[in-house]
Amino acid sequence: MKSECIERSATITAIEDGEVCLTVLRPSACSHCEAAGHCHASESRLETITLERSQLPSNIALGDQVSLEMRSSLGMRAVLLTMVVPTILIIATTILLSYLEVGTLAQILIALGVAALYMLLLWLMRHRFERTFSFTVRKK
Repeated sequence: MKSECIERSATITAIEDGEVCLTVLRPSACSHCEAAGHCHASESRLETITLERSQLPSNIALGDQVSLEMRSSLGMRAVLLTMVVPTILIIATTILLSYLEVGTLAQILIALGVAALYMLLLWLMRHRFERTFSFTVRKK
């Protein structure tokens, strides 16, 4: 594994119509904690990722174990776009509205509305992000 890549193991669960479904076990952030066996917060989740057949090696088959890699800089960009920017938008909107002496409830509703519009914009641009946030798949 390269140091600049995030790598996860995945299983091919479906191959149909030029698309391949992979199931990835996404471990919780506290999976390495010593108390993880006694704590209910340490849950892992199975996630399904659908990729175009052309992105995968030609010799894969249903049930194969593969390595799914993404550049770590792309992971940081995803965090920036989905967590940092909305937080900054909410804070900046609230500060601006407080200087304009808008009521507290209106500040909250408008700030959340601005964040919702930003998330809607991200959703509308999802096809562009699918090209930007690409995975490398290698057969194990």
